[in-house]
Amino acid sequence: MKAKGIACLAVVMGALPVSLSYSADAITFAFSGAVSHINDHGAPFLDESIAVHSPMTATYTFDPAVPDSRPDLSHLGVYRQPLSAGASFTLQVGNYTLRLFDGYYVIQIENDGGSHGNNDKYEIGCSVASGAFSNGDDTYTSFGFVVNLRDFDTGAVFTDTSLPTLLDLSNFDNGNILITVYEPGGSDTDIIANIHSLQAPIPEPDALALLALGGLALLGRRRR
Repeated sequence: MKAKGIACLAVVMGALPVSLSYSADAITFAFSGAVSHINDHGAPFLDESIAVHSPMTATYTFDPAVPDSRPDLSHLGVYRQPLSAGASFTLQVGNYTLRLFDGYYVIQIENDGGSHGNNDKYEIGCSVASGAFSNGDDTYTSFGFVVNLRDFDTGAVFTDTSLPTLLDLSNFDNGNILITVYEPGGSDTDIIANIHSLQAPIPEPDALALLALGGLALLGRRRR
């Protein structure tokens, strides 16, 4: 197995230290969709399993009790989710699995933002974290991703910037994820997938089953 790159790229930054005391009420969300666009900038390095219409699935676990790290911002809530304390994020697209190992990812809640003050947004960003984007043969450790669910018109999804424990995809105008993978030689590939379904939250027995399946998949790849 070839390891390539050095770190997950920073997308979102907060201002206050992260608490490593994780709540017993951690919640798991899952979403799925399909790849809509790929831009390899004329220098492809990922295998052909990632193509337009390739399925994409993801699960992530977060602590709803994590405090807002930017309480000074009236329209934006920033919630750091430390992986060392129980948070997780795993995504499958084509033959590749994206998984975070160390550091934290960030959930941002934007209430009545945008130029007209009527946009609500739910965003997940890979920030100060390390992980891998791997198909079992090639592993890239320099990557970034941003998940966006947006309400452009009504601004009625959120009433404040608190971290929601329930989400309904039908309340948003669109949802997608952008993944950028970097090859040490200087090439990069952008993968955009549209989100078609969202289960938020997953009932606890189903969440445990998904985590177990993810662990078995990783174990199987390591034995190859």
